[in-house]
Amino acid sequence: DIQLSKDMGSNFLRVAHYPQDPVVMQMCDKLGLLTSVEIPIVNAITQSRAFMDNCVEQATEMVCQNYNYPSVIIWAYMNEVLLRPPFNPDNKKERAEYMKFLHQIASAVEAQIRSLDSERYTMLPCHSASQIYQEAGITELPMLLGFNLYNGWYGGNLGGFEEKLEELHKEFPHKPLLITEYGADVDTRIHSFSPVRFDFSCEFGSVYHEHYLPEILKRDYIVGAMVWNLNDFYSEARRNAMPHVNNKGLVSTDRERKDGYYLYQAYLKESPVLHIASKSWKNRAGASRDGKSCTQPLKVYTNADKVEVFLNGKSLGVYPVADKVVSVDIPFVNGKNVVDAVIEKEGREYRDQYVCDFKCVNVKNGFTEINVLLGARRYFEDRIAEMCWIPEQAYAEGSWGYIGGEVAPNKTRYGSLPASDTDILGTDQDPVFQTQRVGIEAFKADVPDGVYAVYLYWTELTSENKREALVYNLGNDVVREDYINRVFSVDINGVSVAKQLNIAEEYGSERAVIKKYIVPVSQGKGLVVRFGAVESVPILNAIRIVKEY
Repeated sequence: DIQLSKDMGSNFLRVAHYPQDPVVMQMCDKLGLLTSVEIPIVNAITQSRAFMDNCVEQATEMVCQNYNYPSVIIWAYMNEVLLRPPFNPDNKKERAEYMKFLHQIASAVEAQIRSLDSERYTMLPCHSASQIYQEAGITELPMLLGFNLYNGWYGGNLGGFEEKLEELHKEFPHKPLLITEYGADVDTRIHSFSPVRFDFSCEFGSVYHEHYLPEILKRDYIVGAMVWNLNDFYSEARRNAMPHVNNKGLVSTDRERKDGYYLYQAYLKESPVLHIASKSWKNRAGASRDGKSCTQPLKVYTNADKVEVFLNGKSLGVYPVADKVVSVDIPFVNGKNVVDAVIEKEGREYRDQYVCDFKCVNVKNGFTEINVLLGARRYFEDRIAEMCWIPEQAYAEGSWGYIGGEVAPNKTRYGSLPASDTDILGTDQDPVFQTQRVGIEAFKADVPDGVYAVYLYWTELTSENKREALVYNLGNDVVREDYINRVFSVDINGVSVAKQLNIAEEYGSERAVIKKYIVPVSQGKGLVVRFGAVESVPILNAIRIVKEY
């Protein structure tokens, strides 16, 4: 892991939120990564003398255990300690007493560290609400201030990041500032060509880091910045696209390097860097007008000035590079595609290659299957089945798509999310079930005559289950919808397959349900799946249509 960080071009590792195995520090010494080390006073304090003594003792042990590691340059404590303080915000006396005791603990910890080590720096990592830390009087104590900023992820927009940086510089003009956390969750199975926050797509993660990194590098008063996190890690209470995992890593849990990793290489390394993005997306698909080709954008990260791109041996042109990235529209063909990117740097040629299988979805020409996510703008790759789910579209004659309904609302305190944060039971393909079209009237595909397997995917996302708010969501928790006793009917090509389907009653809420039907299509009538409301409105999460013969 330390080597991964070094290879990315980084020169600093925040060891958070507690001291870790000595091998981490040994490798930082060996590979030349500067570090900060931290004790776990996290989220809140306990107002007791025992708690204060424990904090001071931990600070003592931290310094004594790590003093002789030359890589250590910062001692840190109190990560986001005022994120969700336990006092009643309307009780001024309770608030004042809490703030006073917090200041006493911070002062004692700071004094103890300084007495043990007068050479290194001290740091306090805060969340973005800087005013509350000033109210407590603790921002003046450490030598450095860190801020964990997630503008454009947990709330707000990407442009709010640089606005916050300028605001912090005005608040603390004489204090060196670090961005101790920033990042966006990326599930490498998910893609979108209209990415938005919390869609967990590779593309939004790229947009996020493409915005943040240049803004960080152009500001001298930002003396350091740390992506949260180097690697994805397990976090039991999380649900999202990959339940129980925090996907903010620049590499996955099995250390697959994500696109953002190569963006940082392009900015931070002096040696030539060339990487075609989304290389792990081996099974692509997209709606095609002729069934022969489909154009989709593809990014290339490089520290060269220009890059030439080839598809199946034919040059698509030479493209200028801006801010280490170029986006090229690739006319993928049905079947195998080989994309090459070529740069010249320091008199030498460098080449990167991406190979994928592309399925052009067209119901008229060479139709074999279609896999559609309802209520979604996302693509999802099922790597085990080697298939790709594509976003929904409205039906048009001679094509395929939904008729009626609307995208399921998934509300947070600060707006809508593009997908539910529900842990879907009975599957590891959660993104297939986390979006749906509510009130759908029909799904129609003008497929040729033949026999088809039709798979209908459902889950009841409304639930009576109550959930604990996650402190790590920084207050942007999902507002739960009231449970709905949903009953609806389904017929396919005029044949009733379900008169009173109640997903929650028959299978339970938040559980994956797949039903398969064999359907003959004749006389050029195509395939129509119709839904009827019996009690509340019908839903559909996904549909798969496969031609049997």
